[in-house]
Amino acid sequence: MAQSWIPIPIDTKLYLNIDETSLTKGLAALENSYITESGAHSRFPGLSDFVTLSGQGETYIYDQPFRGNGIAVSNGAIYEVSSAGVATAVAGVPLGGGYRPTFTETEDGLLMAAGSDAVLYNGKEAKVLSENAPKCTHVAFIDGYALANDIGSNRIKYSNVGDIFTWNALDQFTASTKPDPVTALHITDFREIMVCGGRSIEQHERLTTGSTPFFRRWSVGEGVKAPYTVLTDIDNATWCVNKDGEFVRASGQSSLPVSGDIQAVLDAIDDTENGTWEGAWTGQINTKGQKFIVLKLPSATNVYGNKGRTLLYDYKQQKWAELYGWDADVGQPNVWPGHSVAMLWGKVLVGGNGKIFKLDQSAFNNGGAVQRMYGRTAHLSGVEMEIVNIRARLKRGVGGTSNPQFLLRACRDNRRWSRWKSKGLGADGNRDIVIEFGGFGQGHTWQFEWMITDDCQVELRSLEMQRDFLGE
Repeated sequence: MAQSWIPIPIDTKLYLNIDETSLTKGLAALENSYITESGAHSRFPGLSDFVTLSGQGETYIYDQPFRGNGIAVSNGAIYEVSSAGVATAVAGVPLGGGYRPTFTETEDGLLMAAGSDAVLYNGKEAKVLSENAPKCTHVAFIDGYALANDIGSNRIKYSNVGDIFTWNALDQFTASTKPDPVTALHITDFREIMVCGGRSIEQHERLTTGSTPFFRRWSVGEGVKAPYTVLTDIDNATWCVNKDGEFVRASGQSSLPVSGDIQAVLDAIDDTENGTWEGAWTGQINTKGQKFIVLKLPSATNVYGNKGRTLLYDYKQQKWAELYGWDADVGQPNVWPGHSVAMLWGKVLVGGNGKIFKLDQSAFNNGGAVQRMYGRTAHLSGVEMEIVNIRARLKRGVGGTSNPQFLLRACRDNRRWSRWKSKGLGADGNRDIVIEFGGFGQGHTWQFEWMITDDCQVELRSLEMQRDFLGE
C-alpha cells in the first residue's frame, strides 16, 4: 500500500444550493468563521458589551456620527451614544410606527422615520417634523429638500427647499413604472434618488433648473422583496433582495445576482415551514482587513429549527458564511443577536436587545454567550482507502493559562459520524503549529467536521490527510 499526504480542501466556497449527499467540492457549513485571502479559516470576532439602554427592545443604530455622537433607537426611545460608551436619552417625542427606523441628516438636525410621523432631532430635543408631512417609513435629504414616502402609495412627497418644516400638498412626484407602493427610498453618494417598490426600482435625479425639482431618469423592473435589505454605496453599487428573492448587486440599469451559492436558502423562505422575509435587513461590517455585507433574516427558520438566519457575504472574494448565537439551554446554535450594525469611531457597533455591542477582535463570545466556530466539508470522493492520520496547521499558544480544545471528526460513506477527537491549542508560549489526530478507518467517501467553543482566537491554515490506497 502507498501512503501519501493530500490536502483536505477548506479554502473554497460555501455551497448551500446543493443536496449535501451529492456535494463533492467546497464546504457544506461555515459558521462564525470566514476564509481569508490566503485561504485560511479565521474565527469571526465576538461581541462585547458597549452600552446598556433601557428595556429589551431591538436596538437600531444610525450608521453615521451625528455631531460627534452616535444615535440609537430602541422601543421608540432615542438615545445619544458617546464614543466612550455612555448613552443619554433624548428629550421630546418618541419615534413611532413600529417599523425599522431610517435616518437622514439635514441642515436642521437628524431626521428619522419608522412608519408614523417623521421626527427631527435638533441636538436638544426630538420633535414631530410637520403635521403636513406624510406618515412614512423612509426619509431622505438632498439640496435643501426633505423627501419621504407616503405609506401605501407610489408618491414621494417633499418639503419646501431650504425649509424642511413646510410641506405643500401638491409637492410630490410618483414612481409609476409599476402600480406598486414605494417601500424604500435612498440617496446614493452619486446624488441618485433610488425609489424602490416591490415590482420596480426607479432612479430619479435633482433638477437644478426649471419648475420641477425632480425627474425620473430610468427605471428597471427589478423590484425589491425586502425593503430594508437595500444597501447603497458599497463597492460602487446598490445591493438588495430583488422581487425573485435573489441578493443582487445593481449598478445603473443592470443587476447581477450574487446569491447563487446559497440561493436555496433564500428560495425556501417563502415556504410556510421556513419562515418569511419579515424584518430582513442588510448592513456593512469591515473588520481585520476584510469587508462584509450582513444579510439577516430574523423570521427565517435555520438549520437548527429555530428562527433567525444571518448570512455573511465577502463581496471582494464572493464567498458566503453564516453567523450564529448560542442557546445554552439546549446546547446548540440559535440566531445571531445583532439587529443593526454601524461603523463609528473606528469601531463596529452592533445593536442588540436593549444594548449596543462592540465587535471585539480580542473576544470570541457574543456578550458572554458561546460563539461556536464550525465547519464541514463536502463528501470527498475517491477509491477505497484508509485514513491513517489527519493533521491540522493552526495558530497555537492562544489559550492564556488554559488549553482550549479544537475538535475534529469524520463521516465515512455518509454513515454515522465518528466520535470527536480533541486536541489542545496550547497555553501561551506554545508555538508548535501542527497537531495530529490519528486515523479514522476505511471508506470510499469522507466528510470532516471541526469546531471550537472556547473563547480564543482560531486561525486554521490547512487540513491534510495521510491515506493508504487499499488493494495496492
